[in-house]
Amino acid sequence: MMYQSPSISSEKQEFRLYGKILPYLLKRGKRRTMQISIHPNQEIVVHAPKQASMRQIEELLEKKQRWINKTLQKLEQLPPPLPQRQYICGETHYYLGRQYRLKIHEGENQSIKLKGGFFEIIVPDKENKSAIAQLLKNWYLDRAKVIFSKHLEQCLKQTRNILSLPEKQINLKIHPMRTRWGSCSSRGNINLNLELIKTPLNCIDYVIIHELCHLKQMNHSKDFWLLVSQCMPQWQKYKSQLDKIRLENI
Repeated sequence: MMYQSPSISSEKQEFRLYGKILPYLLKRGKRRTMQISIHPNQEIVVHAPKQASMRQIEELLEKKQRWINKTLQKLEQLPPPLPQRQYICGETHYYLGRQYRLKIHEGENQSIKLKGGFFEIIVPDKENKSAIAQLLKNWYLDRAKVIFSKHLEQCLKQTRNILSLPEKQINLKIHPMRTRWGSCSSRGNINLNLELIKTPLNCIDYVIIHELCHLKQMNHSKDFWLLVSQCMPQWQKYKSQLDKIRLENI
């Protein structure tokens, strides 16, 4: 059972989207602003303050009709969900945009390395799938720490003249995310999805630059996308690549 704070209430509601009645989940809690989120399963959730009226919520949904419809259409075009990982020999996994197959052997000292087109894995028990999964996750995390930090530094240099960011260290955090490749907090912290390590380096750079631009524009306004275009003229190409990838938890 998923834990929900007692300060948050949930109720099912409906709204009209271009003549079609759609359900949504209304969550009220201690917050100042209203927000709409759409999950990968196309569930629409409205987050609202406790005191917000239904009229205000309906006005927000009406105002965001175009965005909601566009997002739902994108989700419908995504490939079907990936089958559950089996962690067996021959299974395909990605690293920096390339495919590698698992080659699993039994041995006393567990290890993992890339060799040719394979992840060569040694574990005491080939049937212990959770141990193999954890070994692979740790390997991805070790590589992500190095590569993401290096590319964050490169992207900072690349965008310095455009963004004019203050000379201070940016706190980079790496962890699995269910619905996004990265995020940026109002405190200037950047979070990157661990699964991003599976994508090509240009896609990693795009997500980092996207989040760096949020340090100047904490929204997705025209001014924000203008900044992204100035920092990375071909950003749409890499965003399109990412949009076609179904997120999974490593």
